[in-house]
Amino acid sequence: MKHFILLALCFAQLAVAAESSPASASTSAPTPVTSPASAAVSSPVYAPITAEETQQLNDKASALKAQAEVHKAEAAVTLKNAETACWKKFLVSACLDDAKQESNKRTIEANKLDHQARQIERDIRRREQATKEAQEAQEAPLRKAEEEEKAARGKEASAKRAADHAAKVADLDKKAAAGAAQAGAEAKRRQEAAAAREQKKVKAAQKARERAEKDKKREAAKADAIAKEKARLKEEEKLKQQKRAD
Repeated sequence: MKHFILLALCFAQLAVAAESSPASASTSAPTPVTSPASAAVSSPVYAPITAEETQQLNDKASALKAQAEVHKAEAAVTLKNAETACWKKFLVSACLDDAKQESNKRTIEANKLDHQARQIERDIRRREQATKEAQEAQEAPLRKAEEEEKAARGKEASAKRAADHAAKVADLDKKAAAGAAQAGAEAKRRQEAAAAREQKKVKAAQKARERAEKDKKREAAKADAIAKEKARLKEEEKLKQQKRAD
């Protein structure tokens, strides 16, 4: 217990030294700041806090807590020692009452120190939040510019993808049209070639019929000539026979 009290006293001395320094004097007071616009608002606006101030205030809160523990330990030790001593006196009750009052005073003082430490810690948290909000407000234009730039890049990339897709579709349509035109031309060529072959067949058949007709007429004329020649020869032979008979 004695070692604990000595350690707590050391922390308490540090707290007293911190309170007497100029740096801690500037951070020991509450830091809520109100502007004219927010004067009518009940909730205060807390100023931002630096890392150095945070460390100083945390050290002060720790020292106050340590000092409070000293008071609590002293109150317990005082009450315990008084209870032992009072039983040796004639007015035991009055002695115990005085000891309890002294112990209560130290306990109340310890509670006040604990309250101050908690108040400082709350103040640190509020000022840290204010620092975060101030930093976010300061960085908001940059974030907005980055978001707008990102959106612009995304829009540009989307437009490029759309243009590339449109160009690809147009190229495919062009190739499909060219393929269809080539297929149509090939079909027309095959159709014309088939028609030409059919026309050749018709002409060949026509020529064959004409040749056959000519051959038939020639054969007929030849047969007629032969028949006439036979008739003439027969007639000549008949006349010869008549002459011999005469």
